[in-house]
Amino acid sequence: SYSRGCGYSQAAEVGATEADCCKDENRALPIHLTCISRERDELESYQIRELLMNRFLERNYGNSDADADGDSTTLNQNHHDATTTTTTTSIVDWFFVPTTIHCTKDRKTNYLQDVASIINSFHKRTNSNCIPLLSAAIRAGAGTKAKAGVVVHRNSKNLQRILDNVPNSASVRDVATKRLPLHNAIVHSLTWSGFKSESDGNGGKSEGEGGGGLMDVVAANPLAVEEVDCVTLLRPPILAAVNCDLDCIYELMRCHPLSISIVY
Repeated sequence: SYSRGCGYSQAAEVGATEADCCKDENRALPIHLTCISRERDELESYQIRELLMNRFLERNYGNSDADADGDSTTLNQNHHDATTTTTTTSIVDWFFVPTTIHCTKDRKTNYLQDVASIINSFHKRTNSNCIPLLSAAIRAGAGTKAKAGVVVHRNSKNLQRILDNVPNSASVRDVATKRLPLHNAIVHSLTWSGFKSESDGNGGKSEGEGGGGLMDVVAANPLAVEEVDCVTLLRPPILAAVNCDLDCIYELMRCHPLSISIVY
């Protein structure tokens, strides 16, 4: 019904059920279909996105009980298991339009900006930073290679899109582990400056190279470099020695040289 240009009131009626969290055969949520309807203007699309997104946020992050219980179930079930079900969705599923949705780049950009605006408004309205979007994206593979020798093109940019559009995301801790996004980025072996999407064959830079690396996460929350990881009780430079390459270890030590003297 969303893709056929249903009105705001009709969308509200559909959104009143759990149907707003069910994915179709293309792994798209109803909110994603606002990108492909030609009969709907931008204001109506935003109203539908605002309705559905706020319902999801209220359901998962609206109070402390949901933060402690419901959110950890929703997020961790998805990201400890690489596959997702049609009835369980994460904040990352809602934030990005899946590649199976074929629409213009402008429509996808408008969607992302709308959803980011709704998340920022939710943070402001609830006077808290409670949505671990960046950590969830890192666990889902943003900024990393999908498997040996194969780079997921969209993920290298997705991390930077989150940092650009949701400024406080680098300071929001995981619900279950209480880790900061920087700790999750190190554990998942992000490179310092991001990876290039593909080589030009001559060792030169290609489109999409860089961005979405540890450097960007540190820049968004510099004080995180001094924070001890809640799981391993190691500071970022030491944690990087186990999980990252030499560039990351060196740069993190430059950011917080006292971490070595603290260890020894």
